[in-house]
Amino acid sequence: MMKLRGNRAAELPSMAARRGIGSLEFVREAGMIAGLALVLIQAYSAWSDHQFTGAPNAEQAAEADNHSQPIYRVFATPTEDCWVLQTNLKAIRRNTESGKEVERLDFPGLGMTALSFDRQGERAIAISFQQELLVFGRETVDSLGAFPPEQVVLDVAMAPTGDWASSLHLKGLVRIHSTRDLKTVRQFKTIAQPVVHAFSPDGERLALGGENGDVGLFHRDGRLIFAARAMSCSRVGTIAWSPDGRQLAFGDGEGRVELFNATTGVRLASRQAVDLMVPAIAFSSDGKRLAVGSFDKNIHILDAENLVEVDRLEGHRSLVRCLTVLPSGDLVSGGLDGKTIRWRRAEWAAPVREIVQTVSL
Repeated sequence: MMKLRGNRAAELPSMAARRGIGSLEFVREAGMIAGLALVLIQAYSAWSDHQFTGAPNAEQAAEADNHSQPIYRVFATPTEDCWVLQTNLKAIRRNTESGKEVERLDFPGLGMTALSFDRQGERAIAISFQQELLVFGRETVDSLGAFPPEQVVLDVAMAPTGDWASSLHLKGLVRIHSTRDLKTVRQFKTIAQPVVHAFSPDGERLALGGENGDVGLFHRDGRLIFAARAMSCSRVGTIAWSPDGRQLAFGDGEGRVELFNATTGVRLASRQAVDLMVPAIAFSSDGKRLAVGSFDKNIHILDAENLVEVDRLEGHRSLVRCLTVLPSGDLVSGGLDGKTIRWRRAEWAAPVREIVQTVSL
């Protein structure tokens, strides 16, 4: 289980220790940071399912409070378990067959505003309400330092390999951090008003989406690969990489999905996929399908070549906020209705009625 032990665990939460809980300076800074963080979470939530179907047994009822809160993020692991981030700002690792809790990550202080895991589910980076950047390992938690309000962290991303992590700041600044020696190894400017970013499957490139439809792709060393503007010029709030790293999908605030060649920057396809905004997108394991979350409670399955809808999954009672794909190719979705669903499919090309089983975690 991930625990709060490590080189700097005793220092958390560090801001209170540095300023003194009763000091005017602490109150002023804490209020400013907490207020800013709350605004960011509300905006992030606007972009944006753990509840049992059927009558719960005694064990399920005992976990009811864990299963009644909206799901913000889901992260796949090689063991087919899934890390689930809930609005009470704790992450729970659950077995996707039984729904049982395997372990949990309880955050220090006031909790986290953003979280990202590596592909093994063994290492994570998070930003706290106090704007402290934390790296979690199997038995450790270490601090990469805290940032003042003018350098507020908007998003964090862990490279799939777990060797690198990044923090995305105001005005397009990206910092790359080594998770081995806990040092910031480089920083560089990207797009003007960033919202979200994501590492490529090999961890060598960073894709970014921002306000006004801005998108960009950079090497980990800061070199620009391409920059473009989405056709709708609306806020780009979600990104998905194809498994081979050759394509990038962006979802915007008007329900549009755009597909780019991740080498040349050529726009391959653009289509109105859903009404309102796109809360989440994910490629199938073979790269041929694209799952899109939506406010209409459905998951829209698109052909990844032309973005034409080929299928639709129904099962949530509210906005489908997040998506991830397990090594088996099964899709896991999480929503604001508190449900996390594993969709069993041999291949996403199969029609929805051929789903073998739907499991609510």
